[in-house]
Amino acid sequence: MFVNIELPPASKVARTDEVLREVEGMVRETPGVAGVVSIGGFSILSGANQPNNATCIVILDDWAERTTPELSIDGIVGAIGVRISQIPEASAFPFTPPPVQGRGASGGFDIRIQDRANVGLDVLETVTRDVVDAARQSPEIANPFTGFSTATPQLYLDIDRVKAQRLGVPLNTIFGTLSANLGSSYVNDFNAFGRTYQVRVQAEPEFRQSKEDILLLKVRNRDGATLPLSTVASVEERVAPTTVYRYNLYPAATITGDPGPGRSTGQSMNAMQGIAETTLPSGFGYEWTGTAFQQKEAGNVVPIVFGLALIFVYLFLAAQYESWALPVTIMATIPIGIAGALLATMLRSMDNNVYTQIGLVLMIALVCKNAILIVEFAEQLRGQGRKMLDAVVEASALRFRPILMTALSFVLGTLPLLIAAGAGANSRQSIGTAVFGGMILATIVGLVFTPMGYALIRKIFKGKVREG
Repeated sequence: MFVNIELPPASKVARTDEVLREVEGMVRETPGVAGVVSIGGFSILSGANQPNNATCIVILDDWAERTTPELSIDGIVGAIGVRISQIPEASAFPFTPPPVQGRGASGGFDIRIQDRANVGLDVLETVTRDVVDAARQSPEIANPFTGFSTATPQLYLDIDRVKAQRLGVPLNTIFGTLSANLGSSYVNDFNAFGRTYQVRVQAEPEFRQSKEDILLLKVRNRDGATLPLSTVASVEERVAPTTVYRYNLYPAATITGDPGPGRSTGQSMNAMQGIAETTLPSGFGYEWTGTAFQQKEAGNVVPIVFGLALIFVYLFLAAQYESWALPVTIMATIPIGIAGALLATMLRSMDNNVYTQIGLVLMIALVCKNAILIVEFAEQLRGQGRKMLDAVVEASALRFRPILMTALSFVLGTLPLLIAAGAGANSRQSIGTAVFGGMILATIVGLVFTPMGYALIRKIFKGKVREG
């Protein structure tokens, strides 16, 4: 997990380092934390080097040592959040990495506010801050944050190009001098002691601490004479954004956030979408990115997947029984199984995530299996000339033991998923809970509902009976 630290843009680097050490000490004291790696001057959320930002990479204890709820990832995130919220001058909060590496910088959601009318970066910052303030009032959203700011102090070097040309100072010489002294410049490599070393030049720190030091740098003209940079340039203090991002060609600001306590990512994204639609003025829009974009795209496919699964099951059953009515009896148990799966998920205070949805698709086949056993035997007995009521009663009695055996064996087989522990246990528990609850309810209710439904369907639709 990570901890993002942001101070006001005008904060000194020394103060940022001091706050970073303070946050690092608080994080180390949190139970379940094995170590902390700090990176000063870097924001992992924006990916930019900013002197008023810092990032802590938190290393947790081994999973086997974190057995209580307080030592779970959510418990540690909450504990760290309470500790570091005591620092008034810094905006610091913990967050988890994205579930898929390379898809965003954090877990939760990632939304971009776009300036589609080219109103200006100042207005974009104001609008983005308004959205973040509104998100803080929503219980579905936790830790809304934006690192976009147009008030970062910067130095602007104004070069008098006409004077530089008159004095014979090439612009490339000016830019090269600034790059080598303030940044660094690669010269060459040399070999020594069996290793290869790079040679880089850079001005000593005491000669590049203030804006006056910049003007004292020497540049050489075409005649070989040197003159101070102040001859052809001046330095001004300005404020501007450290980094300007564009998303789909529009200037954009990033907002990240996590689901609120007891809320799913989908609920937090829906709440954030509603806030953006009601808060953003004309000329501004929003787009999802990272894992949130993938989740939105996948969420639109879920109804199609469920619909196709139901259609194919119905068509296969219709072909098997040569009837359009009998599959209705079998598929009528599907809502019972899904209700059992959702009820078990709610009782364990789990959310409806992608693993739960996989379990629901699996339930379509599982709950139909028991109903098929009863209907198949009833159809065979009717083909032998038995009356409908006698056929369904005898089929239910004959198939009662096999149905219980297969249902119990499957339910007991899902117990390891239900009580899974270790890394990745949440996904296994979600699938196991959905299948376990759905199978139990579908078996209990289906043993009564399926014979009644079969008799009712056969009484209403007196079609052709398939011969045994």
